[in-house]
Amino acid sequence: MPETATTKAVEEIEKTPEEESSEEPKPEKPKSGGLLQTVIIIAITQIITLAGAFFFVKMYLVPKVTVEGKAVEEIVPQEREPAQIHMIEDLVVNPAGTNGTRYLSATIGLEYAKAIESEKSAGTSGGYSAGAVRGMGNKEPVIRDILIAILTSKNIQQLSSAEGKEALRAEIMEKINYEVAPDTVYKVYLVDYVLQ
Repeated sequence: MPETATTKAVEEIEKTPEEESSEEPKPEKPKSGGLLQTVIIIAITQIITLAGAFFFVKMYLVPKVTVEGKAVEEIVPQEREPAQIHMIEDLVVNPAGTNGTRYLSATIGLEYAKAIESEKSAGTSGGYSAGAVRGMGNKEPVIRDILIAILTSKNIQQLSSAEGKEALRAEIMEKINYEVAPDTVYKVYLVDYVLQ
């Protein structure tokens, strides 16, 4: 019998920790939402990063408009009346490079919306009363001058091709909008356009 007791004692001593763990399984601790915590942390980090980027762009990258060292208020869109068409008739010009041998006769329609002046700016608007509507009629000499300058600077090819006419419309709109602000020209129509 002593041999048997010794053998059992030796076997117990020789057991490895792996064998012991297999005999008595220990209950595992349940995971405490590790994946959920990771997702929440990533979402919060992204929100903070986006907010920081927004404020950085707003404060440092977007240029502030200044006039003579003073910040200018944001431009408020002016109230506008429904669009109207102003006709510039009887334009006769000699295209560039023709030495007076060819001419262009044109009537051009300008579709625009008039700005309604507020009471505040009406006092400085050259005699318009409060709420008065400015029109292009008083700017017609300026508009005719712009149109003549543009049309005489173009050659026959620019005035006769479809691409040239589209470029002509865009240039007329850009230059006239610069002069007639706050009114806005939306479209240029070549109503009567004869190139001889």
